[in-house]
Amino acid sequence: MYIFADNAKCTGCGQCRIACALEHFQEETPDKSAILVRIKQASWQVDVCNQCGYCLVSCPAGAIARNESGVYRVDSGLCNRCGACVPICPRDCLLLLPDVTYAVKCDACGACLDACPASALVRRD
Repeated sequence: MYIFADNAKCTGCGQCRIACALEHFQEETPDKSAILVRIKQASWQVDVCNQCGYCLVSCPAGAIARNESGVYRVDSGLCNRCGACVPICPRDCLLLLPDVTYAVKCDACGACLDACPASALVRRD
């Protein structure tokens, strides 16, 4: 399971990023979102984790595991913030935030789905 972004529908409003930050950090701070919304080649592009698993194999601490739904999650208690997972992510969706003690990535919670007014984000299996 993962969140799919239909870039043709994205308006760049950033509501998905705010919803993500609110869900996980109770802050309206888009920089704390595991979703990226940016301009690429004159159109909006949304990058969100597609659950490829590259982060799992790059983590020397064993802090990333795949759950029964197929979602790769970071165990905040095991993550040592070494950053090995960050450059391996093909979508730039793993973050080391200065005030968070673990690597942050999408956990497919779905908060972004409800927040997107253009329905540019959908859950896929």
